[in-house]
Amino acid sequence: MGDSVEVRPGAGNKILITAWPNPEFGSFIRFPMTVDIDPVTYTATAPLQGVGDYAGGPSHIIDSETGTVSPCGDKITLSVVMSVGTFWGEMPLVLGK
Repeated sequence: MGDSVEVRPGAGNKILITAWPNPEFGSFIRFPMTVDIDPVTYTATAPLQGVGDYAGGPSHIIDSETGTVSPCGDKITLSVVMSVGTFWGEMPLVLGK
C-alpha cells in the first residue's frame, strides 16, 4: 500500500520510476527518475536529477541513489538521497508487484 508509482522500461539498461512528489500535497509536475541497471549484477544507480516541482514551491532533486533490482523483476530496492528545498535526507524506496 502506498503512493501512486509508475515503473516502465527506458532506453538500454534503464528503467524510469515516477514516484515523487506525492500527489496528495497539491499542484505539482512529476518527472520520471532514470535508473541505470547493471544487467549482470542487477545493481541500480542514478545520477543527480530533478524528479518534480511543486507549483510555487521547492523542487524535488535526487542527489544519488543505489540499490538492486530483482532478476525476476518483482522487487526494486533503492536508497535515495533527496533534496526538497533546503532539506537533504536519505530514504528507502522499496517497490514490489
